[in-house]
Amino acid sequence: TAEIDLSSLKETQIQQASLQTNIVNQIPLDANVQVYLTDKNYKVLDSLIASNQNPLVKGSAVNGNGELKTPGTVNKNIEIEAAKITKLFQSSKLILVARLNTSGGNGGSIDVKFKSQYKLNSSMALLAKLKLSTTF
Repeated sequence: TAEIDLSSLKETQIQQASLQTNIVNQIPLDANVQVYLTDKNYKVLDSLIASNQNPLVKGSAVNGNGELKTPGTVNKNIEIEAAKITKLFQSSKLILVARLNTSGGNGGSIDVKFKSQYKLNSSMALLAKLKLSTTF
């Protein structure tokens, strides 16, 4: 859960917004992720990620022994529609929920291994196109 405060911006200043992700995952777990927008009492107002935009985290490919073969990578730009931008301004908290599934080969029939050196590196950014006015 994270608190958000967009009071320094006006909703009318945002023409469009998107969530840009860059994830490299050595762990053999896929993650379907959802970001819920809530009010101060944790009442869910909306969610940001559509089901067709998942898995947001792709698990690593594993060899026949269940060990790391290649990391899973995801680079996505998720557009945030206008109605969700409105809900974002009404929100005071973000709740991140993830459902994890092993990414073993052969339909999940390989036992995967989790090793301490496996890493998940992620960067996410909220990109916004702003409409600003100036007075001279």
